[in-house]
Amino acid sequence: MNAAGGKIDTKATPLPPPVLVSLKSGLLVETEDKAYSFKVGGRLFVDGGGITQPLNGLSNQVGIRQARLEVVGKMAGIYFYKLSYDFAGTQSISGANQTLGGIRDAYIGIQSSLTNAPFKGAFFMIGNMFEPFSLSQQSPILYHDLIERPLPIDAFSPSRHIGAALGVYGDNWSAKTGVFSTSVEDKTLVPAPGVPALWGIPRALPWQASGGSRYFDLAGRLTYAPIKDEHTLVHVGVSGRYHQVNDATGANDDRVLNLGARIKSEAFTLNQTLLGTPDLSCGTINAPAPTNIVNASAYAAKCTKNVETFDLEMAVSHGPFSIQGEYIGSRYNRNQSAINQAFYLASVNAATAALNPTGVPLVPFGRSAYFSGYYAQATWWITGEERAQAYDVAYKNGAAFTQLNIKNPFSAGGWGAWGLSARYSSVDLNNGPYQGGQLASWIALAAFSGNRALAAYVTNVGIQGGKQQDVTVGLNWYPDLGVNFQLNWTRVMNIVAPVNGNLNQSYSTGAHPNLIEMRAKVYF
Repeated sequence: MNAAGGKIDTKATPLPPPVLVSLKSGLLVETEDKAYSFKVGGRLFVDGGGITQPLNGLSNQVGIRQARLEVVGKMAGIYFYKLSYDFAGTQSISGANQTLGGIRDAYIGIQSSLTNAPFKGAFFMIGNMFEPFSLSQQSPILYHDLIERPLPIDAFSPSRHIGAALGVYGDNWSAKTGVFSTSVEDKTLVPAPGVPALWGIPRALPWQASGGSRYFDLAGRLTYAPIKDEHTLVHVGVSGRYHQVNDATGANDDRVLNLGARIKSEAFTLNQTLLGTPDLSCGTINAPAPTNIVNASAYAAKCTKNVETFDLEMAVSHGPFSIQGEYIGSRYNRNQSAINQAFYLASVNAATAALNPTGVPLVPFGRSAYFSGYYAQATWWITGEERAQAYDVAYKNGAAFTQLNIKNPFSAGGWGAWGLSARYSSVDLNNGPYQGGQLASWIALAAFSGNRALAAYVTNVGIQGGKQQDVTVGLNWYPDLGVNFQLNWTRVMNIVAPVNGNLNQSYSTGAHPNLIEMRAKVYF
């Protein structure tokens, strides 16, 4: 009984569980049992630098590379989600930014004790995410020892796409696979909507749209660390990707069918784009001088049917020293029937519908083309930090290197983490019997003589996307968790620019630009 003579309610509503709020790294709100959480984070990258030989890049430039906000969280202990938006990705900075939209990671997933068994962890996720491919691509750029990703990763790695993926992991291994389609980061549609492929469609007749579909990818990555402890790590991995292009009237991924055209010589903000194949779909491109003596429709004869890409990766870390490398190969399988028809149409006289007496040869190089690239990188943390401690097999992208453990933060009276890195990277986007100076000589001869057949032969017998090798050295400073300053010097050791006209440049070789890039970043 209470003082007023009433009964005491012994079944009062229980108090809600306590909620923890932290500002240590972003704004985190989390229940005591960690079943529910909500975190607001973000990042800001400010880049700047200059080039000794700008070629088609910028002499110097400063800009905001990333300005991103993100929300990550959990619900009921089994559901997880992430949404990030990059405000710098929605506009152009002197042509350097090529993305169309600001959405980056945007997915939901499920992971529970039921899905974990019999593994240490298992999860399913759906939305916009990185395809499981490459160690460098899956490791967050926040924690890379050099500012930019290597040349072959920029060229071949599939980046984020919309899809569904299944991942599992153990104490020292991880596996992830999924099916993916379009990406909000696609720059262009290749071929553009309403632009017909010429093969199989008489030019004398109006072209009729036949509809189109989205391309799709099947991708997977498997990693294993036979040695993994606090001070030493040996990591190996393999990735694979099958890319099915759609029919000739639908949208395609420019990063596949315009291979290498986004590469920025490992200094993105300076916009030096030296490589890039012509359109490898069955669309058409404009023939560049001096090869414009050839009917431009001949350049439709690449006609990719599908693409098979693989990646081999390895990383070793012991104490403050670490090395890392990857090799990527990509085979482009072409539709020989489409190639034949494209060349047939190129050889027909539009006025008389008769075959050109000089004829235009079929592509003799074969029904496939192979491109490749690799890099090797070494890092020494002068202040004693150990990269093995940043290795995480439970990361949702698959095994990756995440935040370095700073031994003596600047805010606590120390010097922070200081590191030196060096990398050699190479990419070869040329394919065919005529390359380098020999190819340039044949093109010049065909232009001088006016020989259409010779010009058609030498410019279509192979695919010319160019070659490049870079050496990069860098200085890294993490004064505290969430703050990083980087300085990189990149020297282009070898460059063979493509002869195709999609970059509005001519064949060139022998240049050795030096690129200096600096980055200040804060993340929370």
